[in-house]
Amino acid sequence: MAKPLISISAESIPYVREDGLKREVFSLENKKSSILKERDRSKETQALVRRIETEICYLQREIEIRLRRKKAHANFMQKRMEKRAKRS
Repeated sequence: MAKPLISISAESIPYVREDGLKREVFSLENKKSSILKERDRSKETQALVRRIETEICYLQREIEIRLRRKKAHANFMQKRMEKRAKRS
């Protein structure tokens, strides 16, 4: 089995703080850029870069979902406050 590229398990991603996810994305992007700087263009290297990019996508998707959820919640709370203000 291949060595995991990230320190966060797939099951714990929904529970990790947002700054931890961003830190992990930053770390993976640094790994990817250091690999790409090397002259080695073997199939194994290309496969590793693809795996890193896939992990980055998963983490970025989680971050996007959280941002949308935050915005939706803020809109909900704003509308709720407006409705309460109209009742008075």
